[in-house]
Amino acid sequence: MKKITQLLNALVICSLMVFASCGGDKKNDPGDARITAGENVKVVVANVSPISVTKDGVDRTEWDATKFTFTFEPSTLGGTFTVTGAPADTGADAVWASSGSWSFPGESAGTIDLDGKTATLSTSASTVSITFDVTGSGTGARAAAFDGEWVFTF
Repeated sequence: MKKITQLLNALVICSLMVFASCGGDKKNDPGDARITAGENVKVVVANVSPISVTKDGVDRTEWDATKFTFTFEPSTLGGTFTVTGAPADTGADAVWASSGSWSFPGESAGTIDLDGKTATLSTSASTVSITFDVTGSGTGARAAAFDGEWVFTF
């Protein structure tokens, strides 16, 4: 009986030591993955589909299957994007090219440059919307049908 009591006491003490050592100071822990100010961290948001796409206020469901991947590199205050699954219609590439770069021009809040195209960036508690105008998307009625105000909501 004495040995069982000693064993239980040893288990209790070991358990207390394990719990007491949890969550301690990890400042010098090489496995600590915290990001500190000034670090150049690349962020990737991959395969995001828009919640909705409109052109001049009209739903454009042909863009529903489109996948966007955005990277953000703080050193350039911008990054790159790739687009897959976009409509193959003539002129669609004037709306979103298959790849390109984006950046925040100057210090203007709410403005984003998408491969030379100025867009408005707006956010809510659960969505991000990118609004821009397309002009001169090509010759012919089919290509010109892409001209107008586009809103992509993610």
